[in-house]
Amino acid sequence: MKVVLIVLAVFNSADFVTAWYDFVDFDSCSTVHDVTEDHSYEMSWNGNQHLSGCKVTFHGDASDNSLDEYKICIKATIWNVYDSGVTLKYYSGSSVLFTYNQKTYTKGYGNPTFKWCSNQDDYVDVELITSISGSNQGQITLDVTAVKTYTCNNEAFLHYSYGGKIGGAVGGFIAFVVLCVVIGIACKRRSYVRTTYSAPTPATTVITQSGSQQMGGFANPGYPTGPASPPPYNPPSNTGYPAPQLGYHNQPQYPQQPPPYPATVPQANVGQAPYPVAGPTPTKY
Repeated sequence: MKVVLIVLAVFNSADFVTAWYDFVDFDSCSTVHDVTEDHSYEMSWNGNQHLSGCKVTFHGDASDNSLDEYKICIKATIWNVYDSGVTLKYYSGSSVLFTYNQKTYTKGYGNPTFKWCSNQDDYVDVELITSISGSNQGQITLDVTAVKTYTCNNEAFLHYSYGGKIGGAVGGFIAFVVLCVVIGIACKRRSYVRTTYSAPTPATTVITQSGSQQMGGFANPGYPTGPASPPPYNPPSNTGYPAPQLGYHNQPQYPQQPPPYPATVPQANVGQAPYPVAGPTPTKY
């Protein structure tokens, strides 16, 4: 019974011993260090190592729940700087590739012993630049911790995820149906326009009725009738005449000369005396 109680006590106290520190040098700039409420880092510099251009990156990320969000906080527990060429810089940004300078500390400027925290879910870079000449330039120790700013509820997240997927599928189906309806209406209207404007116009026949037809079949009642229509024309046949010759001969043929007219003799007027022959001219008085 005592053994069981001891084991239970150990498991109950396990939450209090799960937090730990990792030690990171100022030249560990080849990876991104994950920071949580239970996983912190300590950075130290003894004043003899020369550093320049190396940025150590930190980001709040939990391996068991990567949807939680954190902000990174840095505080100097030891800040003893003797050389004015020593510079400490903090950078932060929403991407590991794009961070911007937020804080700069030197021997005579700034106090890093006050805690500084980044924005939520930002990446943080720490850069230490030392002087090239000289040794024992000082001593620096930094504590890098994280504060949880957002906790993801797995059940709520799954509900939201499935609900979003179902809603997206339903919305996509409705959009597809609406698109099909619009395309069908457009095709129908296009077919109607093509049928309406491409059909040939039928010819119109105008029939004019005479006055007698309009009056019920009576031929101009009470009005004189017009002249009768002329008989049909039938051309005379070539009876007794040779048919016309087709084609041409080598020698042209001309019509014969008409017969001479007969000589006419003046005739006397029957029953009347002949005209006197011209005689002597009468005498003038």
